[in-house]
Amino acid sequence: MTTRRDPSAGVTLVEVLVVLVLIGVMGGAVGLAVNSTGRQDTLLREAELLSARLHIAADDVALAGRPMAFIWGPDRYAFRMLTKGEWQLPETGVLQRTHALPDPLRLSEGQNRNRGQIVISADMRPTSGEEAILRLQGDGGEAVQLAFDGISARRVPAE
Repeated sequence: MTTRRDPSAGVTLVEVLVVLVLIGVMGGAVGLAVNSTGRQDTLLREAELLSARLHIAADDVALAGRPMAFIWGPDRYAFRMLTKGEWQLPETGVLQRTHALPDPLRLSEGQNRNRGQIVISADMRPTSGEEAILRLQGDGGEAVQLAFDGISARRVPAE
């Protein structure tokens, strides 16, 4: 003989557990979908960010008429503008923070120079007078190279 439940009694423990399992499964699926960017996606996104920031830096140099330095290490880069004889944070917000590269990406100039600085002079040329080849590389050997001439940064084939 089956007894009927009173409708005002609320939900059963089984119903609560089923809802919790469904929430957990859906949360896991969303987490996997959001975090599904691969290494190549991260590499390309970081290359685009670096290129955009170099363009912004070149624009700032053209507008302010003052040199700006792009300073990098293997796992981060930053920008500094020459103001009153001292290297200071630039006025443009996106260039004010040091950008840390996500692991396992590394930044170098060409194949082997792991740190350095490029100064963009007021005449819109790197002080070296030559185009800089910046290389972003992951631990799997995948790489993206950017050529920066003081005015623009463009993607070039990785060697």
